[in-house]
Amino acid sequence: MRKIFLLFLIVLVSHSCLTQTKEESQTSLNHTTYNFPELIGYVNDYALILDSLETEKLERKLIDFNELTTNQMVILTIIDDEVTEENFEDYALSLSNYWGVGSKEKNNGLTIVLNPKLRLIRISTGLGIQEILTDEICERILQNIILPEFENEDYYTGLDKGTDELIKFWK
Repeated sequence: MRKIFLLFLIVLVSHSCLTQTKEESQTSLNHTTYNFPELIGYVNDYALILDSLETEKLERKLIDFNELTTNQMVILTIIDDEVTEENFEDYALSLSNYWGVGSKEKNNGLTIVLNPKLRLIRISTGLGIQEILTDEICERILQNIILPEFENEDYYTGLDKGTDELIKFWK
């Protein structure tokens, strides 16, 4: 009986170590799996859905917010074939970590990732702000403020109003 218990314990510990190694390698894989675009500012419009004036207005608002609060909000629009509906959430979170949005000490970054081709949007928040900007609040802002504008393909107004609302909750 003692030998069976010992064998069971060895198998259990071995499985636990293998699972942990697999999870660790998966986490590091996320950063190398995707070919992330270059971070060029607070507004990174790779989908080309904003004109230069709209980009400048959003950029100025996000810079001012960062300078006032040290909280950092970044927008990325993409049309990328490697991003699918199945991996979009993972892509957005991995991108936030890869770009280092927010301060490392406070983990106070927020990334809005939008793929208009797939009609997908995600707000990813750092751990330091998840009690302030909960999933429910972010979802409500998406559903009630951002998406109604996107349905009319008015991406700027959706992002402008959405970032205003996020800032109100976050200040």
